[in-house]
Amino acid sequence: MKKTTTRVLLAVLAAVMVLGCFAGCSNGKKKPAGTTEPVDTTPPEIPYELPLRDFENETVTFLTPYPKIWQFDYEWWYNSDQLNIGLFNRDTKLEEVLNCDLEYIYQTDNGSGMPATFDTLLTQEQLAATGAYDVVYHLREYGLDFKGYFYNLYDAELSTVVNLDQPFYFNMWNDISTIDGILVSAFGYGTVEMMSSATVTIFNHSWWNSLFDGDIYDYVYDGDWTLELMTTMAKQANVDRNENGMNLEEGDKFGFGYMGQANGMFYTMGGKYFTRDADGELKYDFLSESNTTIYEALYDLVHDNDCVYLPGYTEASPAYHAEQVLFLLGYFDCAKVIKKDGDTEFGFLPNPKLNAADEYKSTIIGGGIFSIPKTATDKMLSGVLLNAYQYYTFEKVRPAYFDSLLKLQLSKDPDSSYVVDVCMNNLTIDFAQIHSSALASCGGLYWSLILNDKDGQYVSEYLKIMKNLDESLDLLIEDFKANNS
Repeated sequence: MKKTTTRVLLAVLAAVMVLGCFAGCSNGKKKPAGTTEPVDTTPPEIPYELPLRDFENETVTFLTPYPKIWQFDYEWWYNSDQLNIGLFNRDTKLEEVLNCDLEYIYQTDNGSGMPATFDTLLTQEQLAATGAYDVVYHLREYGLDFKGYFYNLYDAELSTVVNLDQPFYFNMWNDISTIDGILVSAFGYGTVEMMSSATVTIFNHSWWNSLFDGDIYDYVYDGDWTLELMTTMAKQANVDRNENGMNLEEGDKFGFGYMGQANGMFYTMGGKYFTRDADGELKYDFLSESNTTIYEALYDLVHDNDCVYLPGYTEASPAYHAEQVLFLLGYFDCAKVIKKDGDTEFGFLPNPKLNAADEYKSTIIGGGIFSIPKTATDKMLSGVLLNAYQYYTFEKVRPAYFDSLLKLQLSKDPDSSYVVDVCMNNLTIDFAQIHSSALASCGGLYWSLILNDKDGQYVSEYLKIMKNLDESLDLLIEDFKANNS
């Protein structure tokens, strides 16, 4: 599968890292407010007997849409020895227990558009004859779920080896994606994106300490970390010298900004675009009472407090290190960029809640999904491969990413470790996020409307396009049922 020299190097490096982890870890529980007890970072054990088969030393293949990406290939260095060791251990273990040779086939679009490329690859007659790809990794933006290319993972046979109720899958995502009892793409720990794209708030710890007394994590542990509290703190940090709002210039300081996407705030506060009726049919529910309350709160944050800076992805980290943005809404992978750009002390906070009585939530910004193509030679062997891949990523890569990279290398304090666990134990998702591209980008449309609307007309603007969205949903469901039944 991989070069022997790389295997040896990583095996030696793994031994060194294990010793380092024993030196750096401690055996604690959830930290009570006002103490310095570390949290328990032990990854959960799964009492589970993994379905296995002997592949008789055959080559098994994963088709992916990128040329050499770090989510899969430990030779694609990700600036983290721990993570590469986790990827190496996963692939090595998978080859060992299945007696197979694992290969990734990286497909580039060459500027022609990835969906078209995948359409061609998955429908060529010779692929149907040879079963060239055992598992396909693709992005939800492609809309391939609606093309009829993949097996139903709830198929009576496949469901005996693809165990979607296990914690190494994101069960809410898969439940929401199921239509008429059919699920053709599963989301889980199979890529690091399940972890790296989970939303979190990153804050400038040293700057916060210079502005406020006490410990910000007292609010987190007491359940009081809300949007109102964050906004109050953000306003105190704000210095907009030119009063030009959202545009960062020399001398400006803003209390709140985002790195990447800010759409996650709506969902982590409990927002949902889609609900299911008594018959299990998806219904569009943009103007529900709870959603409207969240819209109003986010509108006030942006337009009534003069503390919001809206950077591009590359501008956010330099502004953060220059003490020009205090709270930065992002996702875990942003911490890697921030750490690389400077030594400013930072910490993780949950995304703020709307109300103190609510639970802290995190959501997924990115994420690729896995399917078994109908061109596969043996769907049951593909099912075993897919399931084992998710399981060993959970077992080998998850602790390497969270415990070693995030908790020990990037942010070393026990409070941030607690937040990492809170985020991953309380993930939420909505149908609008999963299939936003196929639904007129509705997953983040509310945020665009709010940002561009200073007169409070965003609801009426959305009402104008709701009819088209309803029609888009109907067509999407019809295509899914027609092609996958």
